[in-house]
Amino acid sequence: MKMKLKIISLLLCLSLLSGLGGCALTKDEVMSLVAPTHEEESGEVETVTPTEVVEEVREKIEYYSALSGVFNPLTAEADGDLEVISSTSLPLGQMDSGTVTGAENEDGSFTVTVELPGGLRYSDGQSVDIDDLLFTLYVLLDESYTGPSTFNTLPVTGLQDYYHGVSGEFWEKYGKLFDELYNEGRYDEDLQKKLKETQLAQPYNDYHEKLAQDALDEYDQDKAADIRQALLDVWREDAERLVDYCLVKFAATAEYHTGYTVEELKQSEGMQIMFAMVELSFGNLLENGTLVGKKTGISWDMQQSFPTMDDFYNEMVESYGGSAETYWAIEGIGRGDIVEMAKEKAVQKWAAEEKDSGGIVVRIPGIVRVGDRMATIRFDTMDSSYIEAVADLIPAPRHIFGCDGMYDYANGSYGFPKGNVSALPEVKGVSVGLGAYTLQSYEDGRAVLVNNESGEERILARAAG
Repeated sequence: MKMKLKIISLLLCLSLLSGLGGCALTKDEVMSLVAPTHEEESGEVETVTPTEVVEEVREKIEYYSALSGVFNPLTAEADGDLEVISSTSLPLGQMDSGTVTGAENEDGSFTVTVELPGGLRYSDGQSVDIDDLLFTLYVLLDESYTGPSTFNTLPVTGLQDYYHGVSGEFWEKYGKLFDELYNEGRYDEDLQKKLKETQLAQPYNDYHEKLAQDALDEYDQDKAADIRQALLDVWREDAERLVDYCLVKFAATAEYHTGYTVEELKQSEGMQIMFAMVELSFGNLLENGTLVGKKTGISWDMQQSFPTMDDFYNEMVESYGGSAETYWAIEGIGRGDIVEMAKEKAVQKWAAEEKDSGGIVVRIPGIVRVGDRMATIRFDTMDSSYIEAVADLIPAPRHIFGCDGMYDYANGSYGFPKGNVSALPEVKGVSVGLGAYTLQSYEDGRAVLVNNESGEERILARAAG
């Protein structure tokens, strides 16, 4: 009896295998490639080339053009990330015992009803309930959402009312008032100036003075003050967002520009504000470590005294002469419209002040939480394709991807600050879905998945180059 041998250069193979971009094989897998096999055939010796070995190993890995570790179904876009999500998660329409149904309404609208199966748990043991779906919906439908989902293009009932924070009736009424009063929030100052000019005019004309006085009297100065305050409030809120933004966006240059690592900056709010002031050119950091406001000249030694959020905001206001519009025209490019944001604030305030108004909107009227496992989604038009659009949604686990402690449906909070989806935590390398696979590990563009039934492993990797 003669043996057929596969002769391979062990050293050459190991060298090739080590260059496969993190392709880790088990001892048995390596031995199966390099050890001889025995067959009862002729004594011919078959030599397998190193290239064939490489190809055999390469077949065990699935390569993708991008694999970044962002396994959030709300924001993932890379092909490798999407494959991990697809393998480890389940859309609503694929859940056993769950239902996604639709029905036409007499007024021409369409309602989709979602009922989750009982006893569902994510792979980390956390139970799944309808609030995970509601968190998902509110993120996808938020006016600040810019992710890959197109669900926000669907005509969900009352979505615009939710954006404005008031019913359509109140928005039309008070929005018109805002537009009439608004002139950088300073129209009343223009009227006062006009009155003074007529009083000082030569020759003096009491008729013109009376016209100017009447115009000033008719002007609602209280609401003009509300407009000014709304503009300043939006500005201050933006200052708060910028502190968080800088810590993420400019983390790589933190130590170079300030002498402090990101970890050191995170130790206190004052340090983070200092970093934002330096990065955005509202402050200078001297060689002795003292921070000096660029416009106000106020200083903080960064040992005993630190800038506060009010200090940062005041520095911004002084730098732009108190004009929120001028500030936004330079600093707010691509970040919405400050006047529209102020308009929403002012209109919400005026609507709330109207006795028994009931015009304040803190939920999307078309989305109703029916119970722990059921919700309805209403669309303004009849179209059965809405069923499929809902069925394709993957409920994102809010305990992973939501802001800690910010989900409170009863009080109109849905896991993140309304209008600021960017405040959601940036989670990488985590996927706890309901799919056929569980994510065992992720590191540097390489994900290992394990089949929940067979235990079979899949290796997904980012392609080189």
